[in-house]
Amino acid sequence: MSLDEAGRLYADARAAAERLHDPIQLASVTFAYGSTAFWRGAVRDAFDLYLEAARLSDQTDDPEAQAGYWTPPALVYSWVGPVSEGLRATKRAVGLCGGNADVGVGVLSFSPLSALGVGLAGLL
Repeated sequence: MSLDEAGRLYADARAAAERLHDPIQLASVTFAYGSTAFWRGAVRDAFDLYLEAARLSDQTDDPEAQAGYWTPPALVYSWVGPVSEGLRATKRAVGLCGGNADVGVGVLSFSPLSALGVGLAGLL
């Protein structure tokens, strides 16, 4: 699928999610399109989408969603900078996990803590 076609599908999914008035649903489709953009090489666009998804998760009191959605922008900061913001986002995501490797798995299907450890090394 081309990035253009994915963009059209994202626009439809985003409109549907907005009608639900549920920030988690909107974060989910935004994150998914961000991942499509990332793996197609549109890293800056992906970062912007990941950051939007993270900010949407902040509209909830769900630490699982927040930890999961703050992990991708924390990781991508090592490519787009600035490093200080990457360190801040990493610290935030790690804090949201509270030392529990299971927090955020429901969003990412892997532990944010493992990815954040690698991402922190990249930032340093």
